[in-house]
Amino acid sequence: KFFVWLLEKTDDREIKDAISNINILRVKPAYPFLLQVFSDYKKKIITKDNVLEIINLIQSYVFRRQIVGGTGTSGHNRTFALLYSYVDKENSQTYVESIKAALIRKQDYERFPKDDEFSTELRQAENVYGMKSCIYMLLRLENFERTKEKINSENVTIEHIMPQDIHNSQSWQDELGVDWRNIHPKIVNTLGNLTITELNSEMSNNSFKEKKEIAFDATPYHLSAGLRDLEHWNKDEIEKRSKKLTDLALRIWEY
Repeated sequence: KFFVWLLEKTDDREIKDAISNINILRVKPAYPFLLQVFSDYKKKIITKDNVLEIINLIQSYVFRRQIVGGTGTSGHNRTFALLYSYVDKENSQTYVESIKAALIRKQDYERFPKDDEFSTELRQAENVYGMKSCIYMLLRLENFERTKEKINSENVTIEHIMPQDIHNSQSWQDELGVDWRNIHPKIVNTLGNLTITELNSEMSNNSFKEKKEIAFDATPYHLSAGLRDLEHWNKDEIEKRSKKLTDLALRIWEY
């Protein structure tokens, strides 16, 4: 019964959305633990809000470990296999707090990366685009505090605001200056240069002005909203946006 929930077959929209995030992040080692959590929810030991908080906690733990070098995914099977043994079921509050405590106490390769470590790695990472969780991350950033219908991965693709190839584009080379050959590889795949779109092929390698006219000036996506007020897209703007999105990430994937 509860395994079917993990296939996103439930009438509860909030739980379904939360499980969808778990599945996009590919956290299958957490499935056995979540089955026990769902069972306790049905027994009224915890509330739906507790379930959602636990699912968000799992995402924070796993995603932060993916971002921070030296942690990766090692130990997830062991961590989640043992996690339920730490649960204090005295009441709903101690239930959630005991899970938090268990994860925070993890050390070395199983550790829960703190804010400073996570934010530094995410902001400075030169190949966010190459991470397997890239689309998951961008969708969570997009959908955070979105009051209307959530955007899902079936509708959009990842868009490089500054194209991956600018060798034949004088306008993009001008944005970066004379040292564009050295600057471009270091910033093109960073968080600040990525967004989501349904118009990837239409924008192609067009100039920033043309991309704005095609998509960004009338974008329905929160991730691209700040682009409509800009005239140029260069290293400084990319780094500013990386900082802004990293600050938002700290609110989504909380420690």
